[in-house]
Amino acid sequence: MEFTVQDGDNKAVVKVGEKGMVLLQFYWKGNPAKSKKGNLNMAWCSEMLFHKIIRAYQEGGSTQEKDEEDSVPF
Repeated sequence: MEFTVQDGDNKAVVKVGEKGMVLLQFYWKGNPAKSKKGNLNMAWCSEMLFHKIIRAYQEGGSTQEKDEEDSVPF
């Protein structure tokens, strides 16, 4: 399964492999996001984008936008 979640200038590409491995790739303004040390494997994302990733994953990779009233209650 593979899906993309967008939140303003932030974007996350999520890839779930057949063997249960998950790859999260974060982008900011179209460029790969990096941590303060420049590592691509430990990038930060906004809390809102994270909630959208979780919601899309729970819906089986759907990237359809919903109203903010349907936010994930964490």
